[in-house]
Amino acid sequence: MALGGYIGLHAQVTKRLGRIGIVIDRAGRTPVQDQGSLLVAQWRDTLGGEAVPRVVAEGTDDGRAAVRSLLADGVDSFAYLGPLDATVRAARDLAEAGFTGPRWMSHQLYGSDFPRRAGAAGEGWYAVTAAVDAAAMDTKPAKDFTRAWRDRYGAAPEPYAAEAYDTVRMLLAEFARTVPAGAAARGRPARGALATRLAKAEYKGIGRTYAFGQYHGYDASSRGWADATYVHEVRDGRFRQLGTLSGLERAGRGEQGGD
Repeated sequence: MALGGYIGLHAQVTKRLGRIGIVIDRAGRTPVQDQGSLLVAQWRDTLGGEAVPRVVAEGTDDGRAAVRSLLADGVDSFAYLGPLDATVRAARDLAEAGFTGPRWMSHQLYGSDFPRRAGAAGEGWYAVTAAVDAAAMDTKPAKDFTRAWRDRYGAAPEPYAAEAYDTVRMLLAEFARTVPAGAAARGRPARGALATRLAKAEYKGIGRTYAFGQYHGYDASSRGWADATYVHEVRDGRFRQLGTLSGLERAGRGEQGGD
């Protein structure tokens, strides 16, 4: 849900907080609905911009009408939060209309077939997500992971590969710490014991530090979220990582420091 709001922060740090048209396509189910509602509220109430929402009922084919309505309303940026097929169609409709303002998709479409299916119409669209492209980072853990992945699979790491790697390593590390010394022969530790350890764990991964709060949800300050939320732009038919929100903010202020 929070990632919907981070579209607004991306617009703010890149100084493109204009009049945005937001399509909430209910075919994308609860995540899209929650993200869209948060984006509208944050754009208006927190960032002080003007948001013009349109809702597409699930099971209808009203997405194109919503896009045309927003274009007629004179918006200068656009977010289509919905499933892949509808977002591809929105990209084509916007391109056909000559719309060149900032365009965002749901974070769930990062790593999808959107760049290929949308073709030239998809160029310049953004996905703001917690997923990291390790191959685009210059830290030692990211370089080591990318090198090992290339050696094993002959290509750059796939979307969500770093998150899968981090999750498994964190689980295995806490699993090992849960087993008392010399107790391996007696079988696995109780699931509850592992859950208790995980709730207290702090693991430094490739793209972020994993830690959990009082109710076992992902725990991070607003600064932590900005440091671990990545912006990807569709360029030359693929998703290309531009950096974190905090990195883009620093770049906008002329400060040094990469992500």
